[in-house]
Amino acid sequence: MGDLDTRCEKCEREMEQLRAKVADVIELVSGVIARVDEVLAQVQTSNRQMLSDLQAQTKAGFASLRSEINALPLPLSERRKDEPPKLN
Repeated sequence: MGDLDTRCEKCEREMEQLRAKVADVIELVSGVIARVDEVLAQVQTSNRQMLSDLQAQTKAGFASLRSEINALPLPLSERRKDEPPKLN
């Protein structure tokens, strides 16, 4: 029985070593996941800011375009005869 007991003790020690290694891996993976979550949060914030900036630029661009269109002289058919053409 001594040989069997020795083998069992060896197996138990190896299992404990494996459990410790698995626990280390789990801790490492948990840290990596936490860091990835932080990075994703930063990316989402950055993307929201870029989208907001792009929306503001687009709105300003369309407003500028609209004002330029409105400043164009009226076609001859819509101008009164005595009205000179509008110049920019």
